[in-house]
Amino acid sequence: MFFTTFMFGVIILTQFVTYPLLLNVKSSNFHIYHDSYVKKIFLIVAPVMIIEFLLGLYILFIIKTYLAIINFILISVIFASTIFLQVPIHDIIKSGKDVNNINRLIKTNWIRSSMWFFKVFVSYKLLIKEVVWI
Repeated sequence: MFFTTFMFGVIILTQFVTYPLLLNVKSSNFHIYHDSYVKKIFLIVAPVMIIEFLLGLYILFIIKTYLAIINFILISVIFASTIFLQVPIHDIIKSGKDVNNINRLIKTNWIRSSMWFFKVFVSYKLLIKEVVWI
């Protein structure tokens, strides 16, 4: 539950603050700013996302309920969105400011934002229904 809530906070901050602020970074130093951002955020989110995925897999095999399945689907969609949508856009904009792709990054990030939102509720329900009441 902690990791899910933490990542929900990170993704909401990213959705409403970090990504929109990319539009305000000057073109002349955009690649430096973006490179620094990607390196720093990776150190924060990569370990937590890996833990989330492994926990989701563990829960799926141990608890074996519809909530565990939904939980795993949500983290899988988050990973797929990250790998197939956000990372390729970051690869495009790392060489220079591209307003169209930054806007695309903001729009496609809603997938992850909404999935983390739903994952908070599913994780909470899993915790209450399957763990606390055992």
